[in-house]
Amino acid sequence: MLREYADLEATGQGWDVETSTDVAQWVGESRQLAEFACHPAILRAVRQPGDLPAIDLPQEYLQTAGESARRRVIAAGVRLAALLNAAHSSD
Repeated sequence: MLREYADLEATGQGWDVETSTDVAQWVGESRQLAEFACHPAILRAVRQPGDLPAIDLPQEYLQTAGESARRRVIAAGVRLAALLNAAHSSD
């Protein structure tokens, strides 16, 4: 993860991550992502009874979803580091 973040920073594509410990903010970010993730094809598939059918999603959706997932992983790592640093400095 650190290498990927460094690569993104080097190309000017890094993401600013709020290191706040405000859980409500984190929940809001996750809710926004969940609203995006509810593609109509996914909703149709999960509402059908029985086994989940194959879902054909547009390439643009898959690309955007992958980038969103990477952003969330990087944000989680940065926030975890901030929490650990804060806990260590209070010792």
